[in-house]
Amino acid sequence: MFTKYLKWWLSYLDVKIDTVSNSIRPKAHFWMHTNHTIMSGEIRRIESLPFYTTILSILVVMIHNHIPPYYPEPTYSIDKFLHYFLVSVVPKVTSIAVPSFFILSGYLFYRNYNISDTFVKYKSRIRSLLIPYIIWNTLGLVIEMISRIPFFASMGTVDSNPFAVRNILFGIFFHQYTILWFVFALIVFVILCPIIYVALKNKILGVLSIGIIIILISTEVLDVTLPNELYFETSSLPYYMIGGYLGIHYKPFYQKMWKHYYMVISTIVFIVLIILQIKFESLYKLSILVEVLKSLCFWVVCSHFVSGVKSKEWHKFSFFIFVFHLPVVRCISGFFRLLAAKLSLSFIGEEFILYILVTIVTLYICIWTAFLWNNYAPRTYSIVTGNR
Repeated sequence: MFTKYLKWWLSYLDVKIDTVSNSIRPKAHFWMHTNHTIMSGEIRRIESLPFYTTILSILVVMIHNHIPPYYPEPTYSIDKFLHYFLVSVVPKVTSIAVPSFFILSGYLFYRNYNISDTFVKYKSRIRSLLIPYIIWNTLGLVIEMISRIPFFASMGTVDSNPFAVRNILFGIFFHQYTILWFVFALIVFVILCPIIYVALKNKILGVLSIGIIIILISTEVLDVTLPNELYFETSSLPYYMIGGYLGIHYKPFYQKMWKHYYMVISTIVFIVLIILQIKFESLYKLSILVEVLKSLCFWVVCSHFVSGVKSKEWHKFSFFIFVFHLPVVRCISGFFRLLAAKLSLSFIGEEFILYILVTIVTLYICIWTAFLWNNYAPRTYSIVTGNR
């Protein structure tokens, strides 16, 4: 019954949106997304990227899966190993997700960028970044307001009054109640694209510019703090610039399947870096360089697998998973924790199994919702995902 009603509501909303949009339909290039643009010469569509970005979205879901913190260190050897794996090893793997997204975003933006294209880029990013950003921020604000109802109080994410005018404005036009700081950062970087391009267009000066930014951030000389305690990672700038540098000077990086010996070397480097991060906490001072190396190595390894994977419809849902998963994973993890406590469950591998179950169920709900929405209301789905 719920599914039937939801299908009807989505179809109705889609018809209304379609009626309005037909009268103000923009030119074709305004609706085009970078990944779907087939360009001349060396620049071409990268067929394997949707599956790759889906993998990165899965890693983001794993980052926000907070099952391990609720479990004390076990006494049994197997549970002890699994707990150590979840709290020490997995975070070192999932930490590449956001840097990889920024590197890839910078690469896709600058691989076909010229100063003369700046306003065209601005216009296209209104559709692919700004509109989804405002829509999802508004939904996040509404959810936060609903969470103030006593019955839903446990779902509250931010200790602030969502009904205050200041917080409403920060909720809609910024990301006070969502995790869309990533999209906010991309919007800022798009605005600054002519400056970034000038810094990167020369190979040597580009390396120097990136190096200076990394040093300034690592020494905390450059540290961006947003008002209202809005979340932002200054390290996103060098990640994005490195992607832009690859897009300008090394276009084939994401367009080819790397040779086997590169894959072997990248796998070894990736594992060694994770081991070093676990063993030496002082390595955090080099965290930007380490995450960049891990992210690039991860792509080299993935290029051998994603290129041979037949494209599926759910592979294009990575952005939706990214923006939709947080309240879902919180609800699902809370449900499983309560269920385990209610049934007094206690068995070998309980923590690990619950972690896997929460991740799988969250992904299933996100993909099912995206599939339903995209099939019964493709117009509105296109708007909220920036035509991805």
